[in-house]
Amino acid sequence: MNNCAGGFHAVIDEARRATVRTMASLDPRSHMLLAQVAHLYFEEQLTQSDIAHRLEISRIKVHRLLKEARDRGVVRIEVNWPLTRDAALEARLAEAFKLREAVVVGTDGDGEAAATAGLGRAGARILEQSVLPGQSMAVFLGSSTRAVIDAIEPGGLSGISVVQAIGNRPSPDRDYDAGALAGELAEKLGGEVVFLRAPPMADSPAAAALMAGQRDISSSLEAARSADLALVGVGSLDPESSAMFRSGAVTAEELADARKCGAVGDLAWRLISEQGEPVACDLTDRVIGVSLEDLRSIPTTLAVAAGAAKVRPLMAALHSEAIDIVCTDAPTARAVLEHRR
Repeated sequence: MNNCAGGFHAVIDEARRATVRTMASLDPRSHMLLAQVAHLYFEEQLTQSDIAHRLEISRIKVHRLLKEARDRGVVRIEVNWPLTRDAALEARLAEAFKLREAVVVGTDGDGEAAATAGLGRAGARILEQSVLPGQSMAVFLGSSTRAVIDAIEPGGLSGISVVQAIGNRPSPDRDYDAGALAGELAEKLGGEVVFLRAPPMADSPAAAALMAGQRDISSSLEAARSADLALVGVGSLDPESSAMFRSGAVTAEELADARKCGAVGDLAWRLISEQGEPVACDLTDRVIGVSLEDLRSIPTTLAVAAGAAKVRPLMAALHSEAIDIVCTDAPTARAVLEHRR
């Protein structure tokens, strides 16, 4: 990320946090008035004069209330930048790995945050086209998964059940809280959520097997295996970008041991080799979640991943034959195709 773009997004993030703090300080009556004025202006598209007449206040006051509503975060204006796709790279990627579909998003140099948001929007649109009312979706955790969930429009789909497909460690970081992500997605899709009430990683393979056999956990895992669609990220074994490490489930030393076993990344938290095969390793057998073979049996698996740290893991995941649709960006797609040679 260039310094200018990084500084810009840092300012935006701080502005958002400030509006949340400011909105929390509103008393309910003031909040209601601001929301009412904003609704009439932005959603009902009344003029400021019409609003003034309806609420029996001055037009100047309406103008001030609209400004306050924006300043306090009661209303938020979001610019939805257009997405560009690279059709040539999509065709090459789909052919090289025998995918049902490849989505390659162009980059415009606006920085990492903008690129992640764009990838999330692309993944969300593909997901919305791939799942039908009454079906179920298994969801994993990670920053790419979160970007897709953030980009899903509430009300666009309804009656979609969401199954948490990996155990959970409650975390203040939404990227690494599988339960929170599954609950948020279910709310947006207007369906029920099936939680997996277990940690993502047991202390030993024996403990993992014991927990997976418990009635409630076994039932949740079976629901994940029976899902119509899976939304997954692809994990790096670099501690700086590994979801397993950043969630607190494993240590840097354990990731180093996984690399010594021949693993180059993880798919659904299952360690995979350069050729996309499962890696026999203590770490893999400690996971509380669906297996790589389970993932292959799900009718549609959408993987979302991009970035230099994800090139080797993504190539390995594509070799695994567990992915049907991939969503990535142009630099990552080019690097994967070059690395494959």
